[in-house]
Amino acid sequence: MIITFRLSALGFGGTERVFLSVADYLSTSYGYSIHFVVDKVSGHETEQVAIAKGYRLVGLGAARSWKTVMPFSRYLCKWKPGIVISAYTETNAAALIAKVLSSSRTPIIITEHAPIDEHWSGAPWLRKQVRELLVRYVYKLADRVSCVSRGMMQPIARRLNHPHISYIHNPVRFAMRLRSKDEARRRLGVPTGVAMLLAVGRVSRAKNYLMLLQSLRRLVDIDGWHLFIVGGVFEADEKSKLDQFIDEFGLADRLTFVGFTHEVNTYYEAADLLVLSSAWEGFGNVLVEGMAFGLPVVSTRCNYGPAEILADGKFGVLVDVDDYTAMAAAIEQVLTNNPFLPERQVSRAQDFSEQRIGEAYYQLICETLQAKT
Repeated sequence: MIITFRLSALGFGGTERVFLSVADYLSTSYGYSIHFVVDKVSGHETEQVAIAKGYRLVGLGAARSWKTVMPFSRYLCKWKPGIVISAYTETNAAALIAKVLSSSRTPIIITEHAPIDEHWSGAPWLRKQVRELLVRYVYKLADRVSCVSRGMMQPIARRLNHPHISYIHNPVRFAMRLRSKDEARRRLGVPTGVAMLLAVGRVSRAKNYLMLLQSLRRLVDIDGWHLFIVGGVFEADEKSKLDQFIDEFGLADRLTFVGFTHEVNTYYEAADLLVLSSAWEGFGNVLVEGMAFGLPVVSTRCNYGPAEILADGKFGVLVDVDDYTAMAAAIEQVLTNNPFLPERQVSRAQDFSEQRIGEAYYQLICETLQAKT
């Protein structure tokens, strides 16, 4: 049976990593054939990874998801996949409309990976209205609706009277610790005795790094800490705001913008504390990744994933969004007296392993197929 993963593109994003992880589990454990269908093949490195794994990559030759309705309709008629798992609001809607036009009997599971209220907040008024209509009406054509956290189900359910809305957390791929903390620090050039704070995520409004810098400004009188921000620049204007704040308050010698790197695991190995300052998240993979390396965590209690991952504070300190005073106090508290045992952090991270989450997707697929018979 063919399982088709439908995305607008196959790049470096979190959703792409989730789908690749689930595809690996389903193909390895259950022998399914995997197709990745994108708006347009771009030659991206992640596309090459999918091809190297033996998955079929299908480009629909369109610049935007809305232009893929007829090409995807033809794809459904030609390949007759056993099931389609789709992501992103416009892509989901286009896939559902294509199914209707093709008269296909292929069930479609649509997934949401970002909180729609927050994620849409900066969009033009007309685009927000269109997306509202898609979720309220076109999503009713889906066989299943799945979100990446329990909290994310709520705004979808308010808009959509659908009998089958559920959630499956994101799978997180755990890398083995290849080196000790001291070895990792030597590799990165971090001096012994420096408290290494780590934030992972591209520079964007959602990651709310300005709030993190505001909290760290309250710690400037405390010696021996340095912040590393790992992730590329997604929004240049947000990076400009950060640079201005750094210059104004003299923080340049206290932090390093690493940018995108293939060695993010080395930073996890070397760090003393993982900090997440996001204004919103769909899930929050980096929290699980950090815990997999035994790290303590300080995070905002943002919508929607962190409180679920950290069990309302059992596995990390949670502070309100934009409460930089509380975040500063939490960082100082954990650095001074870390209450989170590494082995318990690692054990919690295993709850989000690829095997467990992959099996949850398999069960969702089976339930969806059974409902169609």
